[in-house]
Amino acid sequence: MTKSLNEAIKSLSPEIQMFINNRHKEIREKYLAMLKTKLDRLLKYYEIDTDRFIEQYSLDSVVPAICMNEDCNNIDNMEPDQGEGYCEECHTNTVVSGLILIEELHE
Repeated sequence: MTKSLNEAIKSLSPEIQMFINNRHKEIREKYLAMLKTKLDRLLKYYEIDTDRFIEQYSLDSVVPAICMNEDCNNIDNMEPDQGEGYCEECHTNTVVSGLILIEELHE
């Protein structure tokens, strides 16, 4: 959270602060679970584990990527730093590189 948001939360009652912090934690956990599910699908498709994926693709100019929409699992190739690639299946800018998924999950 940003500094000004943290300051605003501190000005609230302890009960509301706890509610906001718990809700933030819950949303973060759901987000990480969704990232893991998508990364697992991508790794399974390529029959590779995370370490091998990093080793094989970390220096490439194009890497495996997956659509992040819940009902779409389109797999494509994108730039390693792509976080908003175009999905040919659902026509949205929601394709994320596998390297970005791994980085997000290992922060």
